[in-house]
Amino acid sequence: MIQSVLKTVQTVIAQGVESVPQFQNEKSKKQSSEWKKAVCPDCNQAIHLIESVKTPFWGHIDRESQCKTRFNNVKGKPVKWEQQPIDETYLCPSCQEGYLQRRESKKKKGTFFWGCSNWKSGCKHIAWDDNGKPQE
Repeated sequence: MIQSVLKTVQTVIAQGVESVPQFQNEKSKKQSSEWKKAVCPDCNQAIHLIESVKTPFWGHIDRESQCKTRFNNVKGKPVKWEQQPIDETYLCPSCQEGYLQRRESKKKKGTFFWGCSNWKSGCKHIAWDDNGKPQE
C-alpha cells in the first residue's frame, strides 16, 4: 500500500498530476488536435470551440490576440456575434445621453426590465417593464 502511494507521488513529482490516470479529467484527456477549430475572418488567426459553463462559444486560441471579434456557436459552427442596434425610443432620464433598452432577466425568465445603453460609461438607471414600456 505504502509503495503504491509513494510510486504515485513520485510520478506526480516527475511528470505532473495529469500523468496519473485517476487524476485525469475529461478536459485534460482532450488533446488540442481534437478541438473543433476554424479561422477568424478578421485576423486570420485560429479560433476554437470553448465549452463554457453557460453556453459554448468560439474564441481565439491565442489569448493574447489583439482581435476582439466574438463568435456564437450555431450548430457547431462559429457565427460572428453582432451587437443589437440601439432602440432610440426612450431617452434615459438619468444621464440624458443613453437610451433605455428592454432586456430579459437572466435569473427570472419571462421578467423584463429597461436599462440604459450608456451603462458602460457609468449610468446605472434601471426601470421595470410595464407592458413593453419602461415604468415611470
